[in-house]
Amino acid sequence: MSVNNAKKTVVGLTGGIAAGKSAVADIWRGLGAHCISADEVARQITAHGSSGYKAVASAFSEALTQEGTLNRAVLREIVFSDAAKRKQLESITHPLIFAEILRQINIAAEKLVVIEAALLFESGFAHIAAITVCAVCSLESRIKRLCARDHIDENLARSMIAAQMDNTQKAALCDYTVNTDVPRGQLKTAAQELFRNFPC
Repeated sequence: MSVNNAKKTVVGLTGGIAAGKSAVADIWRGLGAHCISADEVARQITAHGSSGYKAVASAFSEALTQEGTLNRAVLREIVFSDAAKRKQLESITHPLIFAEILRQINIAAEKLVVIEAALLFESGFAHIAAITVCAVCSLESRIKRLCARDHIDENLARSMIAAQMDNTQKAALCDYTVNTDVPRGQLKTAAQELFRNFPC
């Protein structure tokens, strides 16, 4: 499957975990973009009873609750403490995520579609994006955000950040960057100015 509407512009929005991608995506959504979160898609394709769930449950039975549901917090700790396990999980989920993202792009009514994905380059999703943007902020801010958002300790937060491509590398691969380490109003202005550069 591929993007079958040449009139659509696909923007890849990346940045390390807790770098502020969702904040930028929310602003662009308000400006008329159709935004697809790879994290949300990952949850959809591993919903209880789905083929994705069954594949993950088979490979990571230790992450199942007594009721048979997927304990995502346990799964996260498993894969962020073991690179081989993380690659195994990605080999199961990435093809399913990619297929669902393409499906959502193709049915979107909007002409500008944003893919919000921390692993935009690592997963290979970047090749369907005409424009790439990296959300950047300080490591300290990312750790603080991640601990508050996911209710985890600093050590796990650092492990999760370290497991991904360095954000400086991501930024170097992108067409644009947007600094999220600023007050909300300033971020909104910067995101709006960048949005004006997109053909839509």
